Amino acid sequence: MTYKTSLIASLLISFTPAFGEISVFTFTDREEDRETVLISQKNEAPLIARCATAASASYNTTEKVALYSAPTRTQVDHDDRKILAQTHNITTFSATIPGYGDVPAGLVACQRDPLSGKHRIVLSFHGTECRADLLTDVWARKVSGQEINIEGYVHGGFYTRYMQSREAMLATLQNLLQNHHGIHADNFDLEVTGHSMGGALATIAAADIKKVFEDRVSELKLVTFNSPRVVDSRGAQDIEGKLDGNAFRIWRKKDPISMVSFGTTIVGWFTGFKHVGVSVPLEAVVDAYSLSNHSLNAMKRDASSEHAVPIVEHVGFWDSLRNKATAAKQFAANLVRKFW
Repeated sequence: MTYKTSLIASLLISFTPAFGEISVFTFTDREEDRETVLISQKNEAPLIARCATAASASYNTTEKVALYSAPTRTQVDHDDRKILAQTHNITTFSATIPGYGDVPAGLVACQRDPLSGKHRIVLSFHGTECRADLLTDVWARKVSGQEINIEGYVHGGFYTRYMQSREAMLATLQNLLQNHHGIHADNFDLEVTGHSMGGALATIAAADIKKVFEDRVSELKLVTFNSPRVVDSRGAQDIEGKLDGNAFRIWRKKDPISMVSFGTTIVGWFTGFKHVGVSVPLEAVVDAYSLSNHSLNAMKRDASSEHAVPIVEHVGFWDSLRNKATAAKQFAANLVRKFW
């Protein structure tokens, strides 16, 4: 018997004002009789709301960023970091970048459930916030992901930035597991997240951590917001296989950053970059390709909305071309019938 598995996500109305509700469904399509059978349902609304806050908290103030590079965004305060600190113990880690020194890369936040005694750790990378980050974004040469436990190839800029923070990030996690709150292998879950460039780094980190810590992580989930493409087709399959359905890509229509690194055929360097995770496309904020659709603040509003936040239909590039070709063919046929 042959099965084709597809992942479908939909946003529903929340029954509380805490957050808009996301339910992620897994269906099996039995090809021989076209019967669609519901296998499982997972409510991931709290996960996405938590990760939206953590992704925002990982950004740094404009004043701090200006100490090492020209800022590309404005952030006056750490409101979300303060909010996160009310319930979590937070540790930050840095990346060592040639010409810039040690610069903030992200944070690790830990919270203990007082009822179950289980710990939740959230790892978040900040997105593009300065000129040094822009260099990371545009260096799209393919490199092997073997050293970081990813089969296939990785976007060279994101790979380099991840490696610049990898040692510090893994040491932070290791120290947390060994010395903080007495966390043991069987009593904590890990959530990895980030917005924009941070989403790309989180994608790499999730696969790497899954291998480095192996059975010490009871569950690892990846949530990215408006992430650019970061790995080739083989790499995407490998990461999704490692995470076993626990990777979610939240993105907004007409966000130009989500389209970055789609691939060209220039000497084979850039071909085949793919997105990773269950695709959850949201309606555009403005009806144009604009950075307004890249806003994390808009994502946070959706995550905290008590109203329905509809998921829109996602038509891929090749499907779009096929649809246009079909429409053109039909138009030509109609002209022939009309005049001949």
